[in-house]
Formats: sequence, C-alpha cells, structure tokens
Amino acid sequence: MRRWLRNAALDAVRTASGLAALALGVVGAFPETVSACSVCFSAKNEENQIAYLASTGFLTFLPLLLVGALLLWVRKRTQDTEQPRSPDHS
Repeated sequence: MRRWLRNAALDAVRTASGLAALALGVVGAFPETVSACSVCFSAKNEENQIAYLASTGFLTFLPLLLVGALLLWVRKRTQDTEQPRSPDHS
C-alpha cells in the first residue's frame, strides 16, 4: 500500500510538471497575449502599482507553497507509518 501511495505521488508530480511545461510553452509561443491585461500597468500612482505587483507575487507562489506543504505532509506521514512500533506502543 505504501509503495502504491509513493508511486501515485510521483505520478502526480510528473503530471503537474508536464502540465506546467505545456503551459509555459503555450505562453512563450504567444508573448503578446501575456501583456494583453488592460489593468496590469494602468495604475497611475506608485502605491497601486506596488500593491498590484505584491498581490501578483503572492498569488503566484501560493499554489507552489500549498503543493510543497502537501508533499511534505505526505512524506512525513509515510515515514511515520514505516517506522516500526516499539513494544510499549500497542
């Protein structure tokens, strides 16, 4: 069962990596589409531009942090289940 879970997690990571590479390839093929956002740089004052860029950075890295945290949790969970129990923990 543990090997199946590990293989499933590795397959999920490979699939996500492949999809990310595909998305990057599509975006790279159409660079004019990336800069098509009408509100990205329309802020007139510096405070709004900084707020927009900060929120963009946060929303960019949030999914990466969540996936990383999930993978660490799964790793810790599988390591905990692989540890042999001592006789006093029945």
